[in-house]
Amino acid sequence: MPERGAAGGRPHLAAGLIAFVATLAYVLPFRAYGLNLDDEGTLLYELLRVLRGDVPYVDFRTGYTPGYFYLSAGLWKLTGALPAFRATLGGVHALTACGLALLLAGLVRPALAVLVPLLYVAFIPVLPGEFCAFNVPYPAWFATLGWIATAGAMTAFVRRRRRALLAVAGIAAAVTFSMKPNAGVLVLGAALAALLLPDGDRSGAPAATRSGTPSAVVWYGLWAAVLAVVAVTLGGVPAPTDALVYLAPIALALAALPTASRVGRRGTFGDAAMLLGTFAAPTLPWLAYFVHRLGVRGFLREVLLVGSGAARLYYTPYPAFERWAVLVAALAIGVTLLGVLVRDRRVGLRLALGALVLAIGAGVAAIAGVAVMPERLVWSLIWQLESAAFPLTLLVHLAGACWLWRHRRDACAAAASVLLLFGMFMHLQLYPRADFMHLVGALPLTTAFAAVLLDRVLDWWQAGASGSWGRRGVGVVAAIVLGAVMLLRISPSVAALGTRPRFVLPFAVARVGVEATHAADLRSLAAASAALASRVPTGAATLGFPALDVALFLTGARNPTPYTYFFPGRPDHGEEAEVVDALAADAPAALVSVNRHFTFFDEAPPYYFLLRRFVRARYGLVARAGRYDVLAAVAGGRSAPADGHAVPDAPGEESVAASDLGALLQAATADDAAVRETAVRTVLSAVERRGGTGLEVDVAAQALDRRRQLLLLRAIRDARDARAASYLLSTARGADPRLIREALDAMERTRAELVARRYLWAGRFDVDAWPGRAALTDALRTALLDRDAPAPAVAFAAVVAGALGDAASEPALRARLAAGTPSAARSGVTPLADATSTASAALALVDLAPAHLGCALTPLLDRRDGAVVALVPALLLELLARDGGADVETRRCLGDVIAGGGAAAADAVWIAAALVDPSLVSVLRDASRSPDVAIRQAAVWGLGELPPTADTRAALASVRVEDADQVVRALTTATAKVEGRVPRALAAR
Repeated sequence: MPERGAAGGRPHLAAGLIAFVATLAYVLPFRAYGLNLDDEGTLLYELLRVLRGDVPYVDFRTGYTPGYFYLSAGLWKLTGALPAFRATLGGVHALTACGLALLLAGLVRPALAVLVPLLYVAFIPVLPGEFCAFNVPYPAWFATLGWIATAGAMTAFVRRRRRALLAVAGIAAAVTFSMKPNAGVLVLGAALAALLLPDGDRSGAPAATRSGTPSAVVWYGLWAAVLAVVAVTLGGVPAPTDALVYLAPIALALAALPTASRVGRRGTFGDAAMLLGTFAAPTLPWLAYFVHRLGVRGFLREVLLVGSGAARLYYTPYPAFERWAVLVAALAIGVTLLGVLVRDRRVGLRLALGALVLAIGAGVAAIAGVAVMPERLVWSLIWQLESAAFPLTLLVHLAGACWLWRHRRDACAAAASVLLLFGMFMHLQLYPRADFMHLVGALPLTTAFAAVLLDRVLDWWQAGASGSWGRRGVGVVAAIVLGAVMLLRISPSVAALGTRPRFVLPFAVARVGVEATHAADLRSLAAASAALASRVPTGAATLGFPALDVALFLTGARNPTPYTYFFPGRPDHGEEAEVVDALAADAPAALVSVNRHFTFFDEAPPYYFLLRRFVRARYGLVARAGRYDVLAAVAGGRSAPADGHAVPDAPGEESVAASDLGALLQAATADDAAVRETAVRTVLSAVERRGGTGLEVDVAAQALDRRRQLLLLRAIRDARDARAASYLLSTARGADPRLIREALDAMERTRAELVARRYLWAGRFDVDAWPGRAALTDALRTALLDRDAPAPAVAFAAVVAGALGDAASEPALRARLAAGTPSAARSGVTPLADATSTASAALALVDLAPAHLGCALTPLLDRRDGAVVALVPALLLELLARDGGADVETRRCLGDVIAGGGAAAADAVWIAAALVDPSLVSVLRDASRSPDVAIRQAAVWGLGELPPTADTRAALASVRVEDADQVVRALTTATAKVEGRVPRALAAR
């Protein structure tokens, strides 16, 4: 496959320059727009930690390598304010687009070389009223630039065969590794795979004759190393879908690499030595430093994430292909097949165009007649295009693998082959979090290879055109389509940017904001941060939970712990104990936490029970602004003014009359999501005050059509308001699959929030009233008894049954609990019920029937599913806090679990440690002798929390001192507690 021209030259530079300038023109105007509270706030605060002298991995835990922090911290030091800092990120994006354009300039027509990089930039998510993803200083943006630099060097190498280019590739890969560890490993794997592409037959290649066995051994050794990189990335046995989308295309491509000419090429060893040597030279020094500081085990866990369980914790399955997304992929296949027919003169150009227009028209008619676009045309099309990216990616990779087999002996195809291999390896970055945000960072080089394929398809169509105007017309049409898609994606973003007035944060370090009509959450953050700053001076200690370092970034406060991002399991309970110790030693005057809308952190409030017990014993709520709580230290105990009642979220919602529901439902089904969310809370407040019937009665009375019901369900999903429970359950029993799916989604999120708000730092939150209580009770009982009911409906019904106090649901709940409980009597072929339904049934039973429940819950500790791991220990602690038989029974069964060992025993020991019960000293002493490191760590920490008696001292004295690092740290701290040198974290004040 011949290239369109040699690399370099003014046309190529022009393509890069246009992409660079256009990207800057798009992203820079957004530099003062929005703020991502979770990721951006965390990353910005970590940069400040580095500027204050903290060392990544040593002083704070992170999943990113140190080059990112020191480069970004340097940029922050130069700029000093968020808008200016974001301008430097704009430069990174512009360089990325420029690099993509330069990569493509020698392979595709100029229009594609410019438009495809800009299309990638356009699809970086912008959420009007919230934030722009390209403004968030993700390490992925820097790593993407490193990917493109490495791919460019390897593309130049396969063209020119100069080892100096391998040195450039090795250094670029090393820089990428210093930004993001998985990106660095994968880009090195891609570079090694590209190194296997050159054969010994191209003129100008050094030592181009075959050299027999030694070269073959080197070649196949490198090939095996590349396969190992792929295998290690997914680890273990991947799910079938993961094997299809991640492994199948790359396995087919790598299988096409071995040819006699490639395997026998001399110089492969020297090439590999140059690439690996230049990668190792800047990498090994900092790796050695962290091995020394962290130890081998700590280095593997913290830097390389080996043994951290991160893939399991963060795993998001590859999404199912939506039918309209599949239609887009089918259209791409159809355009390709028609191009082949036109090229081979089997079909005339006019007939092919007519067939294509007819197919598109049929698709448009189907969409108009069948599809519902609740968010109107523009956003519906954008979301379908984002959804289509998943099947299109698989299609490009499979087509690329087939193309590589066809051109495996074509030396002229080497440059495009480099793009394909790099695109496939870059796509592996998507694992384990397969969502669109992560897909964007994994797609740039796949998009580049897709441009190569598109260019060839356009050539086929042009072959059937008559005259120069006809041939040009094919390219013009393609450019118009790509440009239209790009403009479609950026149009809502540009419209939001131009909306005034705008609320701006009143903090000099971050003068950023959003439209005033969408600024409720940002206003609340500003108010909560101001309340925090009034109690915590600059540089003083505080903590934001579960991911609220943005408040520390705004106020200049200091996190005295190594952890800033509390995602259940990372930190684990051992690390949570270290957080509690740090807070006890450097007691903050105030803390800040989220009270609703936990985004990805719904399971954090129940999971972190040590931290919750510490905070509830020492702090009380002093300010609530929207979804943010500020808690201040309370001398001699605490009060919990937030317990047991709802707080209005919408201005004036308590004064709205039920007679206004018709107008309110219009607002609750408006096009604007922010308006909908506020309105639906007001609607539900009016329904609550009316009493008697639920929201479903009003929906029927207003005769809401399908589109408006979809919008209403999405508003409830976003508001996560449980007062809509009767409407959600009634909708889930309907016949419309789309409405059912939306109702289940709303149930899933609302259930998660109900559970999370039970474990707020400020105290347990309960819903005051349940509209349509009679109908709701019947509906939840039906769902619990229905064996075919969807899991989200069962889990939601269980939690609501407990909140309602519906004792009649107890038998059904116990059956649901038993179906999800591991037992020796259970058949190996009988699958356990899903974890969320099981944990939800357990929660409801704790409220409804706690007697004799402890021994039914402790076997659940053997399940390592997220919902069970997060919730069941918290439920056991609730039972243990009760008076009477439930406490005694639960203690006995907990002791049996500890005696059994394993992962369940570690959780059980942490539960025992949290009780701070002197009668458990013998249990903790025996656990401290366990061969399991996690159990020993929990037991030693628990011993340190007990009153300093002779038994406690004797138990600590018996702990082995040659233990693992975390046990040694726990022992040192526990001994200091017993000796009175540091405070006990959970001791009564």
